[in-house]
Amino acid sequence: MRMFFYLSLVCVFLSLASYTGCTKAGSVTGTAVGDHNRKVTVTSDKGTIVNGASAIISTEITTADGSLLSGGGALGETGTDLTIEVSYSSNSNGSVVSSSDSDTFTLAGSTATTAPETASSVFFSTTATASSVGILTISVTHLDIVASVNITVIASL
Repeated sequence: MRMFFYLSLVCVFLSLASYTGCTKAGSVTGTAVGDHNRKVTVTSDKGTIVNGASAIISTEITTADGSLLSGGGALGETGTDLTIEVSYSSNSNGSVVSSSDSDTFTLAGSTATTAPETASSVFFSTTATASSVGILTISVTHLDIVASVNITVIASL
């Protein structure tokens, strides 16, 4: 009987130890692949948060086949810039805290003296804040691709 009691205490302690501040440890990730050879991966740094708390939402844009993202053209010619844009949305259980509804990054196209800029991936980051208990869904849209992540919102620890 004592052993059961001690094991119960250890389980309770481990459950509480997994919480850091007002959030539960652990991240959640969602990935989607779409047309234009692009892949969107969105990650929340926390899988569970307390109502009113925030989570950091990170977005990575890559190519689906592993090639480089690149501005257009080739050295010696005038190429076009590649603008990578993501937009954020949330369900009614919270909001995305951002200076605007979208973020952009541009890879310059080639010129007469420079090759086009390239990148293996492009990263964006924003914050999501919970406003009611339930599941907070954050969706990130890039071109025709929508990747989402679900964060559990609890009332209190």
